[in-house]
Amino acid sequence: MMFNSFFFVASGGALGACLRHAVSLACAPLGLLAGALATLLVNVAGSLVLGLFVAWGLSRPVDPPVSLFFGVGVLGALTTFSAFSRETIMLSMQGTLLQAGAFVLANLVGGIGAFALGFFLLRRILS
Repeated sequence: MMFNSFFFVASGGALGACLRHAVSLACAPLGLLAGALATLLVNVAGSLVLGLFVAWGLSRPVDPPVSLFFGVGVLGALTTFSAFSRETIMLSMQGTLLQAGAFVLANLVGGIGAFALGFFLLRRILS
């Protein structure tokens, strides 16, 4: 069963990664803002689609392979922001608004901070 789960995630992930690349290529003619626009588009679109998918799954059963392929694989490779959005809403729906807010803050500050740390540290080492 574990092998099957990895197969569904990997095959969906391949499709999601290709979609992400296609969006980047479509935005490339825009020049300097192309990367930021592509990221914004996939994050917002992926979050919207995952929201629809989760709502659908709450109203009727979704087979685990479909959930793994589409929710984890395709949307996970397209954008990890969709999973972040889902977790934030799920925490909020459980009535843990303080935890949801802390989760948002930790992801934004932690993610951007970790990127900056790695980026500037390696630039310093290499220069």
